[in-house]
Amino acid sequence: MFQNGTLVPRTEALLADVTIRVFQADGTYKIVDEGKADGILQCKLTDVSRTPIFVSSTNWMTTKKFQLQILVTYCVLDRITGKILQQGAVTGATSYFVGTDLTSQERQALPMAARLMANALLGQLTEGW
Repeated sequence: MFQNGTLVPRTEALLADVTIRVFQADGTYKIVDEGKADGILQCKLTDVSRTPIFVSSTNWMTTKKFQLQILVTYCVLDRITGKILQQGAVTGATSYFVGTDLTSQERQALPMAARLMANALLGQLTEGW
């Protein structure tokens, strides 16, 4: 389950889909209905930021490349007791070059950042760091 605490619309569905695929590909955890689960993973998208990382050599006010970073906080709850088993935050970041349609390019970069976030989340849950 993902909540969206940002102004970026419909991002929670993308994050949930990518995270489920990453978890299924790894096979460490089985994705089941809440009623059959041992633990419940709750995630919240708390920030989507764009940072310039490369500027034009002829005009320092013109950005050529951005870094897109997403920040997700998570909490794993015991389904029966509701006790918090683990909690933390993970990030996923990727970069993209500036073209004619910045909004579309950012939307295309979001799935890669989501995949990197999901891999980081899986790593924290399976390895503890």
